[in-house]
Amino acid sequence: MKDKNSNTFSLGQILLALGFAFVLLVITLIKKTFPFPAFDVVSDVLSLTLLITLILIVQPFAQKFEKNPVDGIKFISIFLFALVGISFAFKNLIGIQKVGEFTTLATYVDVISANIYNLIYAFLLSIVFSIFLKILFHERGREAKVKFIITFSYFAIFELSRRIFELPNLLPQLLGGFQIILFMWISFRIPWVISLSKKDKYKVLLFSFLSILFSFLLQSPFVTGSAAEGMRYYSDLFFSFTHFYFQPFLIIYFFFVFGSVIFHLPTGEIYERRVTELSTLQNIGKLVARVFDVKEFSEMSVKIAMEMTNSKSAWVEMKLSNSTQIYGRYGIEESEMLKIMEQISHVKEKFEGVHFKEGYHIDNFEGKIILIAPLVAHDKTLGLLYLMRDDKNYNQDEINLALAFAGQIAIGVENSRLIQESIEKERLAREFELARQMQKKLLPKSLPISEKFEISALSVPAFEVGGDYYDFVIHEDGNISLIIADVSGKGVSAAFYMAEIKGVFQSLAKIYPKPVDFLAKMNDTIFEHIDKKFFITLVYAYFDLKKDVVYIARAGHLPPVLVKRGTLKFLKLSGAGVGLMPTHSFRKLIKTLKLKLEENDLLVFYSDGIIETLNEENEEFGYERFERAIISASDKCSDEIVNSIHNELTSYQGEMQQVDDITIVVVKWKK
Repeated sequence: MKDKNSNTFSLGQILLALGFAFVLLVITLIKKTFPFPAFDVVSDVLSLTLLITLILIVQPFAQKFEKNPVDGIKFISIFLFALVGISFAFKNLIGIQKVGEFTTLATYVDVISANIYNLIYAFLLSIVFSIFLKILFHERGREAKVKFIITFSYFAIFELSRRIFELPNLLPQLLGGFQIILFMWISFRIPWVISLSKKDKYKVLLFSFLSILFSFLLQSPFVTGSAAEGMRYYSDLFFSFTHFYFQPFLIIYFFFVFGSVIFHLPTGEIYERRVTELSTLQNIGKLVARVFDVKEFSEMSVKIAMEMTNSKSAWVEMKLSNSTQIYGRYGIEESEMLKIMEQISHVKEKFEGVHFKEGYHIDNFEGKIILIAPLVAHDKTLGLLYLMRDDKNYNQDEINLALAFAGQIAIGVENSRLIQESIEKERLAREFELARQMQKKLLPKSLPISEKFEISALSVPAFEVGGDYYDFVIHEDGNISLIIADVSGKGVSAAFYMAEIKGVFQSLAKIYPKPVDFLAKMNDTIFEHIDKKFFITLVYAYFDLKKDVVYIARAGHLPPVLVKRGTLKFLKLSGAGVGLMPTHSFRKLIKTLKLKLEENDLLVFYSDGIIETLNEENEEFGYERFERAIISASDKCSDEIVNSIHNELTSYQGEMQQVDDITIVVVKWKK
């Protein structure tokens, strides 16, 4: 809908312009018979209105050159040439005659010819004027527009004064000279010339010269002849605008453009090179963000560095994972490269082992010039960039460019390393999260309930998930088996072994409730296929509720705690970790402890995360603090005992990060 309205509006402007042209035709025909001054005023107003309407019509076309002054000047020269052509064509088609002191058109046919000529002229002039303004304001701020308004206002005041007052003979020339000064004032600064390529500068030279030439021809009676008098008859204001304002403006502006291009022509090649270098460095910067493979990135960067510094050979030597790698070898055989590196190996001492921020080295090898630039990132030298060519020395610009490329390569290598580290950290984080979820699901959702005892448990996983695990089995006769275990190692592997322990415990404990039998069968099941870098420590307890007896065995785990009649004792039973040795050797080490339980007796099972909790001075919580924490809470219920011990740990730990799982199971006998 928007485009449709826009096209309708343009069509309306065209019809409006044709209407103004027709009215002008009528006025000029009437003026031929009745040459009253009032008709001259009406012709001036209508011609000005027609020109403004035509300028509005051609704006979409002129808009194309708003950011392209080179093509803009080309089209101006083309349309100026068209103006010269129609002026030359009409110079003999329009007849004029002298009537007293005035020159007028000879016949009504000449009046019609003058109207056709001026309509075509006005249309072409509106295109040239619109494009010219786009070029005039290109890369210039508000000041250019203010200056243009001043020059145009001066012309309007000058024309109005000339028509109202009789000016002395020399005054119009003086005022016209000042108008020229204003044109020079607005044309003096042409910033867009500087950024042109050498090819575009030559184009601008040609088209600006043609524009100056055609503008001069439009001022010449040889070209315009009687067509100029036809324009004056048509509208004296239109004639003044073209001949005394716009055409002189074009000549002066394009003269300054021509001179500015001549002045900046020697810098064109340098500017192009700078632009190319900047663009190349930007592309390298994009590669830094996009290419994560060190080899691929280095090879691409080295090739570009070689081309931009006019080198014949290039390669990069890089230290990665305590080994030296050669990447991006171009223009040189490997044997020759190694020979060169061996000869200039002493140069590496200049860069290695030093926090090197700036510097380079130039050496000579059998008549060839070698430029060595360090790859520096975060004040650390990661490697060296080698560039080599024949007997021509590297200039300072090429050295600076080589250092810039070396810096970009170093940043790319460092980014690649950081990204790989980040990926590895993310992988570990996912692994630990999986292990935490698995660990959480392996723990019992509810605890056994009995009139004989209270049981409370707490497991707080650390960031680096270990293999803490506790569980219960309720036998058919109501007796209970309890296990607390810790798998060596961290992460998903430890969590998988926890899952295996759960399966073994839930199945074997029901068949072999007695501690020695259960542990022997468990070791027999696990020993054959457990990874030798893993092992399992645990405490197994079997509670006979009818006899108020508990049978405890320990397989390399921390000794459980018994509190009886206010006295605390660590139950240090012999036993090796599960999975460390064959079952026949393992069974010999396992000893069972039988305890008769009385009211308020307290059993505490726990993992090493409690004992090894660190405070801000890196001191462990230890057994003595653990013992005091148990004694101070032993008269409370099992839930309060667990919470009290955990609060003691949290207070002791302070701001230190928990590095291991904390697991505690408390059994308090009631009767």
